[in-house]
Amino acid sequence: FLSTNSVYLKDNYTGTIHDLTNSAYTFESEGGGFEDRFEIVFNNSVLSVDTPDIADNKLSIIEMDDGDMQFTINNNQLKINTVSIFDLQGRLVYQFEGNSSSEEYNLSNLSTSVFIAKVELSNGQVITQKSIKR
Repeated sequence: FLSTNSVYLKDNYTGTIHDLTNSAYTFESEGGGFEDRFEIVFNNSVLSVDTPDIADNKLSIIEMDDGDMQFTINNNQLKINTVSIFDLQGRLVYQFEGNSSSEEYNLSNLSTSVFIAKVELSNGQVITQKSIKR
């Protein structure tokens, strides 16, 4: 059966469906038990998921006049859960909590440089984007 049929893993937390016959599925998770997070499905008709999918270019990072940085998702259905700021050496510099589709944070301890923002959305999707603080 498995040699002629695809096996899909449905991640109910992120809303993604992954074909396990093509590659392994990797994910990040907080500690704890998630008994209803995953389902194994054999029918690809379940691939029509109504979860909004935000491409990386839908995250805008704008430096404000006061030096704060504004992070905005161009989708009012999703909220920013967390924003992690890393320097180019991969060190975590800031970590912020969010609860709306647009958040503003003070990055005053970050010198003029390129940084990497890792933004986790309310649907579990993670967007990573480079930006410049002037």
